[in-house]
Amino acid sequence: MLNNDKNMKKKTMASVLIAVVIIVIIIIALVYPYVTKPKLPELPVTLPPKIEKVEIKVGETVLVKGNPVKLISIEEENNTVKIEVFNETTGEPMVVPFDFIRGGEAFKLRKGLYISPLLGPIEDDRVTFLITEDPPYSEEDMQNR
Repeated sequence: MLNNDKNMKKKTMASVLIAVVIIVIIIIALVYPYVTKPKLPELPVTLPPKIEKVEIKVGETVLVKGNPVKLISIEEENNTVKIEVFNETTGEPMVVPFDFIRGGEAFKLRKGLYISPLLGPIEDDRVTFLITEDPPYSEEDMQNR
């Protein structure tokens, strides 16, 4: 009978040991993916450009983000409108052909600031322009791109 109790204890201990090993394996299997999961690098946030509209009459000077811009002329030639503006900050005249199908090019006023004719009604004495300003980025943001 004493021998029978020893066998029972051995069987019980073996069963408990197997159960503990199975529980530890399950815990490791559940926790391991969370512990070893690699951290993803933080991606830089790209801000959209700021866009505004401004209407300029021929001969009129308008301040565009601190840059005085004067509309010099609007001339039509062969389904193309030639628009001339004068950047009073730099003293440069700028001419852009505007095609009603393809639109027009943009005038660069300064780094990150552009003005382009809006595809739509261009009258004899006025043009509506879109002002596009790229958001400011730090040098570190530019290097990370």
